[in-house]
Amino acid sequence: MSLPALQCTDDSNFVGDYLRGKRHGYGVYSFPNGDRYEGQYVEDLPHGHGTYHFASGQCYQGQWQQGKKHGWSVYTVDNGERSSRGRVDDGICAAEGAGAWLCTVQYTRHGEY
Repeated sequence: MSLPALQCTDDSNFVGDYLRGKRHGYGVYSFPNGDRYEGQYVEDLPHGHGTYHFASGQCYQGQWQQGKKHGWSVYTVDNGERSSRGRVDDGICAAEGAGAWLCTVQYTRHGEY
């Protein structure tokens, strides 16, 4: 069974579950710059467990709440050679071990649907 796919006007795309016209459930959103979010959605926003893959090879893996990083997470740089673990509260680094760079990405909806 294949998941529904949506191509957006800015060349981003989404493959995943929908509920009442919004991303809801599991999905993969690919950004035009090569970044990719893979994980859970609620009401069109990342919410629950998800992984944000940067085109550069860096990766944020952890919890999301209403489109913001929230909870314990792992941020990996240098294609897996170094990683930092920490806690993020409402998109803001909150615990030791989380570098300031951990909070640089915010989920942003692009394009028209």
